[in-house]
Amino acid sequence: MLSLRSYVRVVDNSGSFLGQCIGVHGAGPWAKVGDVVTISLQGVHANKKVSKGMVSKAIVIRTIKEARLLVGDFLKFGENAVVLLGPNFLPVSKRVSGPISKELRPRYNKNELRAKYLRILALTAFIV
Repeated sequence: MLSLRSYVRVVDNSGSFLGQCIGVHGAGPWAKVGDVVTISLQGVHANKKVSKGMVSKAIVIRTIKEARLLVGDFLKFGENAVVLLGPNFLPVSKRVSGPISKELRPRYNKNELRAKYLRILALTAFIV
């Protein structure tokens, strides 16, 4: 779970590698896997299209706090990680590094916003 002022790792090739959560969009004060957050980019690589202090929306793909799966198992990662999103909630980058939780996959096609996240699942090599 992410709360305000949590530091997250940006795991796409947009040029940023560290961000700080400054807003949670969703139900409650914490963000889980699949929720959209607003982050301020804290660490960026030189000569990229993002700059330090830039505010962007991102989707949470990994959390340290364990999440219960539908089968009854728990899934826990070693870090909080996000992928930057563009203005129409599509990923900014062309590649995502590391595993992604299966919780991003839409359930019963009721949530149209989650259907856009299928592109993020296609950009990675590992789906857990």
